[in-house]
Amino acid sequence: MLLREFIKLAVDIELAAAAIYDLFAQQFSDPVEFSTFWRLSAEAERYHAATIRICGSAIPADREVDEARLPVEIANARRLVERLSALIEDLRARPRSAAEAIDVALDLESEGAEIHGRTQFAFLYPELAEMFSRLAEEDREHRKSFALAKAKFAA
Repeated sequence: MLLREFIKLAVDIELAAAAIYDLFAQQFSDPVEFSTFWRLSAEAERYHAATIRICGSAIPADREVDEARLPVEIANARRLVERLSALIEDLRARPRSAAEAIDVALDLESEGAEIHGRTQFAFLYPELAEMFSRLAEEDREHRKSFALAKAKFAA
């Protein structure tokens, strides 16, 4: 696997999260504050995708990823992309309550932080370590904001 393919998986995860949050913004148009919360969350995920693209562009495009040394990271990223695609379709077919939507987001942010926080990947590719560490921290902050939103909008 080329490193750019792994980077693309990371970007795809962020963009899928943005798509989910955009769906919630459309579903929860009232109150406007809740819809805006979801739109801002989607923008944060698009920002993550852009950050990953920019950092990834600084690495030679044909650099190989030793899949034998990163089997968990690669398998988890692939599985998460597939799961998010299925979740998007399910959300379109079966809208969630406000509390359920926030729980979906909390789970998603936990998985994102887990992938971003992988120390083995950062050890093998130190030029990306700071970026993935920062994204993991931002995912932790997102979880805090979702917990606050749950208390405010889904009590």
